[in-house]
Amino acid sequence: MRAVLLLFTSLAAASASDRIFGGSLTTVEQYPQAAAVLSTSDLVVFYQHCGGTILNAVAILTAVHCNGRIEAGRLRVRVGSSFASNGGSVLFVQRIINHPNYNANTRDHNIAIIRLQSSITFSDVAQRGAIAGPSYNVADNRPVFAIGWGLNQFGERPDQLHHVQINTVNHQRCQQIFGTNSITDNMLCAHTEQRGLGGCTGDDGGPLLHNNVVIGVHSFHVGCSLTDRPGVYTRVSRYTDWILANARS
Repeated sequence: MRAVLLLFTSLAAASASDRIFGGSLTTVEQYPQAAAVLSTSDLVVFYQHCGGTILNAVAILTAVHCNGRIEAGRLRVRVGSSFASNGGSVLFVQRIINHPNYNANTRDHNIAIIRLQSSITFSDVAQRGAIAGPSYNVADNRPVFAIGWGLNQFGERPDQLHHVQINTVNHQRCQQIFGTNSITDNMLCAHTEQRGLGGCTGDDGGPLLHNNVVIGVHSFHVGCSLTDRPGVYTRVSRYTDWILANARS
């Protein structure tokens, strides 16, 4: 098992546990790698619409479908705040790097990097996240955490960061649920037997964490955890080299 921590000018190895939808409040003190991706239609008011993970001082990990049709000038990234609408630092986006093999129909290869115009000032509430290395494997039914500012069980978009504990799902079982062609080896699934716990709209692009290592990027969900279908995440360990190459300063 190996995790990788992305640094501003170099790369180094990193050593490798409340209930978003049906989740509970948390803070960036607990998840300083969290980033809120904001968008606008009028270049005046920016709203949180996806999540992300700080990779280094100028790069944010997220999902392609969060920004695939949005110009870089209509995006901002907020870091260092537990709240989507205020606090911390808001940074302009220089460019968006989407995985070249992304499939909009299946959401395969749903992983992207946002490059910032200026550097993040690191602190206790804004830090680099550790990502899973190529050999980082998590067994079935292990506790993992999803974090984000997405819809809650009341259909509201909370302003404060939430987290939820769910469990990894056997890959073959997830393929049986969704169909073999829908769940590729580039994806991983996480769920809980208790309905109403998991990711929802607005959590897309945010991290799935195992022992504080990013093992997944929230890709899609069905019914916001109100069904028996797990949430589906891009499997970060399949993209470690791509992430390192495109996030490097």
